[in-house]
Amino acid sequence: VGPSGLIPNILQCVTNPSVSDECKEAALEACGYVCEELEEGALDPQQTNEILTAIVDGIKAGRPDPMRLAAVRALQNSLDFCGENFGRKPERDMLMTVVCEATQSQDPKVRKAAWECVARVVELFYPHLEQGYMDALYPMTVGAITKDSDEVAMMAVEFWSTLCEAELETEEDQCFGYMAKAMPHLMATLLSTLEKQNEDGGEDDWNLAASAAVCIGLVANVCEDKVVDHVLPYVSASAQLPEWRKREAAIMAFGSILEGPQNESAMVGIVAQAMQLLITSLDDANELVKDTTAWTLARIAELHPAAITAEMVMPLLSKLMTSLDASARVASKGCLVVHRMAENASAIAGGAPWFGPQILGPLLQKLLAVTDREDWEEHNLRTTAYEAINMVVEAHQEDCRSIVVELSSWVFGKLQATFTATILSDDDREHNSQLQALLVATLHYIVMSCDVQTIAPIADNTMQYLLQVLSAKSSLAAEEAFMAAGKLMDKMEGRFDRYLDAFAPIALAGLKNHAEYQVCSAAVGACGDLCRAVESKILPYADALVASLLEALENPALKRDVKPPMLSLLGDLALALGAQFQRYLAPPARAMGMLYQASKTRVDPEDEEMVDYLNELHEGILEAYTGIINGLADGGVASCLLQVECGPGVNAVAAMAELFVKLPSSAMTDEVTKGAVGLIGDVAKILGKPAAPFLAIQTVNPLLNACDQIKNEDEDGPDERAQETAAFARANLQAAHAP
Repeated sequence: VGPSGLIPNILQCVTNPSVSDECKEAALEACGYVCEELEEGALDPQQTNEILTAIVDGIKAGRPDPMRLAAVRALQNSLDFCGENFGRKPERDMLMTVVCEATQSQDPKVRKAAWECVARVVELFYPHLEQGYMDALYPMTVGAITKDSDEVAMMAVEFWSTLCEAELETEEDQCFGYMAKAMPHLMATLLSTLEKQNEDGGEDDWNLAASAAVCIGLVANVCEDKVVDHVLPYVSASAQLPEWRKREAAIMAFGSILEGPQNESAMVGIVAQAMQLLITSLDDANELVKDTTAWTLARIAELHPAAITAEMVMPLLSKLMTSLDASARVASKGCLVVHRMAENASAIAGGAPWFGPQILGPLLQKLLAVTDREDWEEHNLRTTAYEAINMVVEAHQEDCRSIVVELSSWVFGKLQATFTATILSDDDREHNSQLQALLVATLHYIVMSCDVQTIAPIADNTMQYLLQVLSAKSSLAAEEAFMAAGKLMDKMEGRFDRYLDAFAPIALAGLKNHAEYQVCSAAVGACGDLCRAVESKILPYADALVASLLEALENPALKRDVKPPMLSLLGDLALALGAQFQRYLAPPARAMGMLYQASKTRVDPEDEEMVDYLNELHEGILEAYTGIINGLADGGVASCLLQVECGPGVNAVAAMAELFVKLPSSAMTDEVTKGAVGLIGDVAKILGKPAAPFLAIQTVNPLLNACDQIKNEDEDGPDERAQETAAFARANLQAAHAP
């Protein structure tokens, strides 16, 4: 029985006066479950009205609390179908009245559910909110936050957080500015709520103080610079008080507003004034204060690194080194501070070089020691430490190069130990694989951040250990190893040939690993890097590579996200092989036919996820076509594309032209536009007049015009590269069409 059959039977139980309260409660609960499972549009307006009438009757004051609770939950689950009802003021007023009355119930479960429902109303129907509702809700939320149980209070805070999110997502001219009006009055309540910390709770425990901190951050994002004057006085008054709760709340408040204000110079000044206090607070006697201080410093290093002056660097790092010896919770945050400082090193200390050997060496040694701590599993400590190490490596100055090279020896030793580690359980195996992945990631950063002269002496060892990791067939470590190998190929340029015979079979095996799509995807990237690194020397492995690609592309079970890069890999192979790629164009290899079939993919234009995938697919197809025509041109055989059939009566050039006609749409990304226009120019230039019949100027003009309109990354002017691409295409089109 569908909804049309279930709903009337359920509602009959709710509205029948002879039915017991217990049955009505059960019917309302069932109604809530049914509404939760229904798809949008499943109910007609009459059914929606009947449901709301029954629910409102169940929520009314005077009904038994269990019935009210079931009715409130049913209302929350049915809100998705109530858009038209909320658009009509009398019905909206009635619904808001009963749910607000429920927030004042004697039963805390009803109050909590009612606040959840109010927050959902804000999320779904922000355009229908009125100042009158806000005027009524403000004192009710403040009362709940300050006087009710923590569970109910958290839902009242959630109401304001949801309002902030709604206003952040609403266009400025359609935003009512409710948060800006409420902020001067609400902020004092939120700040005092920060003092209700759960001292014994874990870092991930969601509690009232944590919900208030998140809300303050969202308020800052909405109100921007206006929030500063309402928070700083509290911070100044509380940050050095004897009560640890007030000290921690003050620092949490300061850290929470760092992202919102837009006046950067003012914020840098404010943060700089607070730095000494924060550095000192890293030594606070209370664990939570130290933890929050480190978190705040990490946000400063991320959002306002210019506030960390040259004079502050050494005192800050000295305290951070100490924090890395503290509890796992604090040490993990200390690693995060180091990570952010390294990430934004160029903005710290006024842009002067500060990350020299005298700092990087001891800091790296301390971080390495953290990775070996016995409590490495707590608070993600080991992973956070490795991530900090990687960022330190990436940010190192040239005078620290020897330290980074020395680090590679440490990584090799650690990797060797993982190959001989005693594995007694699945947990042991998983931990060992995780450690291998972390070590390989560090190796990746070393290779990435050093020049070829530095890498060459350690290349053999690096490749040896990467091959060992790949041979171990740990999916987590294999993904990292393929990426590291790709970066090594890039750095070694033409000197990777000696590793080809050892690496190619493993990469091909990775392409066949359809069950572990992350490994398969990383192998695709590594094969592309391999084609670029060894060029025509890939020929002995080309048959197997093309066969593996076609097998994967035809596998419906393979995660679709892997397929666009696979198509692009055909282009990389064509560029590497030149004329030798000609044999893969038509059956049995049928590369062009596969691309043609992929170009026919259609998706629901209303499904954003599938539209994104289609853009990725088109990007892969265009990159493949571009690589193929340029590779064949390098080999002097591009004209063969005019004879290669992709389908009945459709040659390869016609297939490309067909794609050009289909592409223009509002959902097309700039990258797809530029790729298509670049390919048009390549086809016209390489094939000349024989391509003209397939590239009618009036047909491809929409793409060329769209390319001209692409803006640069800052959206403040045209993308010069896009304009050059369009000009290149036009010039070659005109030449191809010239008499």
